[in-house]
This record gives sequence, structure tokens and C-alpha cells, in this order.
Amino acid sequence: MISYYPENAESGMAAFLSSIPMNLYAVLTLFMVFWMALKKNSEYGPMAKAELQAATTGELGAIDSSEAEDEFNKVTKKNSNGRVSDLVIPIVVLIVLSILSMLFVGGSWDGTGKSLFDAFGDTDTGYALALSAFMTLSVTFIYYLLRRVLNFKEYFGCINQGVKSMVPACVILPRVWGVDKILDKTAA
Repeated sequence: MISYYPENAESGMAAFLSSIPMNLYAVLTLFMVFWMALKKNSEYGPMAKAELQAATTGELGAIDSSEAEDEFNKVTKKNSNGRVSDLVIPIVVLIVLSILSMLFVGGSWDGTGKSLFDAFGDTDTGYALALSAFMTLSVTFIYYLLRRVLNFKEYFGCINQGVKSMVPACVILPRVWGVDKILDKTAA
């Protein structure tokens, strides 16, 4: 995160792009995600020790495998129709629709000839992300019904759990936007 607005920056998007090299932690995190995804058996630290113990002795530590399996079976339902694409496609749809909705809300297609950077800089992020989330839920719902992965009742039964998992992000985002608005008013 940058703590100043560069004088030569034309817009908020240009300031963001110029700050990317300063975000070493974020860049290293992205590198680590790709490293862990591509490298097999890439545990490190305590997880490497636990993996070695489990592989050599069969001891899982404090976890009793039968209890863990029973608990897992209580909360999950096996579905023979499911595929990896059923997880990947909604995420790709969310990413694409988020970008498109930010461009739409930012005025990229309103006929004023805005550049991509100006449209991203002028977007109302909260509205655009809410719009893309709703559209993604709709597309995923139709996709799952057509693939017979979930029926109507099961799909909307998952909404409650999804809302519970999103509460922390929904609490943090308005605070961040509030601080952003305060900083905008104090900078002016």
C-alpha cells in the first residue's frame, strides 16, 4: 500500500500500478501460491514434519482418523456428478464478470471514450462487485441445474453457509471504503 499519491500519476489506477513494486509481501505471496500449486510435496515447517511423521509411522498426531472421517461424512454429501470444472468455472466466471462489471460501472461503454485505466479508476467498486457476485450466482445456479450437480433446494441451502463465510469480508470492506472516503475528503 502506498502512503502518498505520486505527483506524476494521472489517475488512481496509475498510482496503483506504480505501487506494485513496493508491495513485496503481496508479490511474494503470489509467488508462494504458484510455487505450492505447481510443486508436489512442497510442505515446509510444521506441516512438513507432520507429513513425514504420517508417512513413516502412520501416526496422525492428535487427529483420530475414524473420528475425522465420521465428522467429514456428516457435513459432506458425495455427488457422483461433480467434476473439477464445477469448481473452476464459477471462479473464472466471477473473475471475468468482476472485471467487466467494473469497466461497465466505471463508464467504459458509455460513449465518452474512456480508457481502461480511467474506467477502472472511476468505478464504484462496491456496486460493481455486488453486481458481478449476483450475476455469478445466477450463472452458477443455471450451470449447476443443467449439470445436475445440485437441485434447487440444495443450491439455495448452500447460500446460508456462504453468507456465514462472507461475514468477515462484509464487515471489513465497508470500513475500508469509509477510510477511503475520509482520506479523499481530507486530501481535497
